Amino acid sequence: MQYSIFSMIIAILLKNQDFCPIFWYNNFILTMRNKNETSTELGGVTNDALLRATNKGWEDWIALLDKAGGKTMLHKDISRYLYVNHLKNAWWCQMITVGYEQAKGLDKSETPEGLQVSVSKILPVSLTKLHEAFSETNTRRQWLDEKKLIITKSSQNKSIRMRWSDDDSRVTAEFIKKGDDKTQVNIVHSKLETKKQADTRKKYWKEKISKLESILK
Repeated sequence: MQYSIFSMIIAILLKNQDFCPIFWYNNFILTMRNKNETSTELGGVTNDALLRATNKGWEDWIALLDKAGGKTMLHKDISRYLYVNHLKNAWWCQMITVGYEQAKGLDKSETPEGLQVSVSKILPVSLTKLHEAFSETNTRRQWLDEKKLIITKSSQNKSIRMRWSDDDSRVTAEFIKKGDDKTQVNIVHSKLETKKQADTRKKYWKEKISKLESILK
């Protein structure tokens, strides 16, 4: 008898789902999940807006680009791939590319002239002495490869411009005074052709600045 009453209660609850705590919980979870999916925003574009314009949401576009190898592609190559293979709308191809790069945390170091990398560090030395470490030949030879880099312009206590002789890429070193014996150097290496080359040069400059720091101490 007790079993029959229990069965009747379950049957009533299943029939009237709006009054069943189990269904309340499930509906709540589904609602929150849908809310999260539709409120996703990447590159300033919401999932709903993207879905209306392209018939695909962020999840679909990200999965598609992952499958196409987007993680290893340059910005312009991702955009071109989308335009050629999926979406004949240059503006939306750009928006999807920007959103994809944001979602994947990809490096946005590409410029119209190629890739660039930067290294910055504050060194315990005066502005004049740090500039001389780049501009004076004898000091520079102690920490930098003379054969690879050619100075093209020097602005006293402001900046040094160099050309990398192997591939004609460019280097700019800027100096910012932070105190009597504290100066920040910002190095930007630009006009690099590949991601591998960019990674190699970033590592190179980190090592060279560390070597310079040890010499100046």
